Amino acid sequence: MNAARIKSQKNLPDKNVVRNFANIKNYRMIKETAETIERQKQLALFAKALGHTTRVAIMEFLLGQESCYFGDIHEVFPNAKATISQHLKELKNAGLIHCEMETPKVRYCIDREQWKKAKQLFNDFFAKEIIKTCWNFFISNVRWFTKYKHNILSIMKILIL
Repeated sequence: MNAARIKSQKNLPDKNVVRNFANIKNYRMIKETAETIERQKQLALFAKALGHTTRVAIMEFLLGQESCYFGDIHEVFPNAKATISQHLKELKNAGLIHCEMETPKVRYCIDREQWKKAKQLFNDFFAKEIIKTCWNFFISNVRWFTKYKHNILSIMKILIL
């Protein structure tokens, strides 16, 4: 009996190999999770930057131009200079635009690489399909519902009354 047990243990992989494989698998999961979190953070940053109508209008204005000075931007929009400056700062912090100091003027333009990245992130996000709707969930749980429908209907009557 011991000989059979020893023979079967020889066919088992080394414990260190199993541990290393598990560590590699965990590392991949952690890495994928970290990449997912980073992608989500970047998407949220872009969404926040574009979450104000004035910022969207500024981006549309800048998209139609190679570059633009602050004074020109301020002339187009009816907001105060400080307000426009704050909106430009938010867009710059998100990386959607960048500025160049040409004393005494500041020139703003679209950061084309970041703009491409933002487009790709939003396209990927909105291209995802909704996996289950409430109706699909209900249909998939009809058996459960029919099994417990008397209990559920009793609870619903109590809640309504």
